[in-house]
Amino acid sequence: MKREGSSYGIFLMILSVIAFGIMTTLVRSMSHVSTYITVFVRFAIGVGVIGILAMMRKIDLKFVRSPLLLLRGITGTASVALFYLAIIKIGMGKASVYSYSYPLFASLLSAIVLKEKIQTAKWLMMLLALIGIVMVSFQFTESGKSWSFGWFDFLAMLSAITNAVSILIVKKLHGTDNSYAIFFAQSIVGFWIFLVPANLPELTGPITSSYILIFIGLASACAQLLNTEATAMYPLPPAHRFTCSFQL
Repeated sequence: MKREGSSYGIFLMILSVIAFGIMTTLVRSMSHVSTYITVFVRFAIGVGVIGILAMMRKIDLKFVRSPLLLLRGITGTASVALFYLAIIKIGMGKASVYSYSYPLFASLLSAIVLKEKIQTAKWLMMLLALIGIVMVSFQFTESGKSWSFGWFDFLAMLSAITNAVSILIVKKLHGTDNSYAIFFAQSIVGFWIFLVPANLPELTGPITSSYILIFIGLASACAQLLNTEATAMYPLPPAHRFTCSFQL
């Protein structure tokens, strides 16, 4: 049952953030495993969880706007893959700050695409958040501080941008398609995109601690479903500013 703008939506976001935090920590602990495999298992478990629930008639999958669902799958898959890669390459803390800056881009896009109004005070807060993100790019050494923004930093920011686009698509889809269908669309698209790369030994290398990969997929599935449902209950800009404050 959807309770628009209620504390229930915020509660779901908090649960989502906790699950995302667990997922991020587990991804970092599996830095010795190829990102192709980690991403593939994450989506495969998402497909499996939703498929089993649908088969048992616990949920209904409602697919209406197929082109938007496909686009949601592509943007969501890109965001997840880039984020996982950034965690491994630049560390969990820095990658999280970059990738979880998506509320800034989501708010900007919502103002442009959805014509949502952003108050002056909120613009100021967004500017301060952007300054904070830039400051994270500085590294301190014995010779002083220098600005360091490399290729993988850029990919982490790109993860935030693709995530922001994905969020706007989710907001559009919630008028016709339910949360389970939206999540399944992302999972099935990601599954097929990474099916081949994840099964090429020359790209992946050996796999160890496979049970942790399963936990990553389960935590991610829970987090994504909670976040998707909360997005439908709470207006976009405040909701994702709230989410961002917990995720960072």
